[in-house]
Amino acid sequence: MNKKLQTAFSYIDRHREMMVELWRSIVSIESPSADLEAVGRIASHLDTYCDAMGMQRRIYPYDHAGPTFTACTRSG
Repeated sequence: MNKKLQTAFSYIDRHREMMVELWRSIVSIESPSADLEAVGRIASHLDTYCDAMGMQRRIYPYDHAGPTFTACTRSG
């Protein structure tokens, strides 16, 4: 397993309760792929969560597919 993946799994293991709660909140948001507004709600939810965690994040808008969301820890 590569180092970055190992680090991610280690973080999840150490923060198990917080991760389960995040996953629970994500799956409770109705977001069928064909519903662009619903897909946007998931991206917005993750954007808010990752912002609170101090992560760098970006939402890429797509007219016919809904937004794509990325986040990463800050360097340095």
